[in-house]
Amino acid sequence: MNSLILISPEQAWGFQPILSGKFFLAGEIKHWHFFLILCNTTIKLSVFTELASNIFLAAVRLLSFFVRA
Repeated sequence: MNSLILISPEQAWGFQPILSGKFFLAGEIKHWHFFLILCNTTIKLSVFTELASNIFLAAVRLLSFFVRA
């Protein structure tokens, strides 16, 4: 059975989401869409900066550690 987890950058860092997944960065609203399907190899990632990608990958590694345990 697959589980769908939605992760925002704020959640990855331990903060609550701001503006329902949208937040201000350098004066502009950035949209973040993180989709991770556990127990499957499907990962959909739609981000606007390399920083967000790095945050997402760190969250994936952390989640995969707990899923295996």
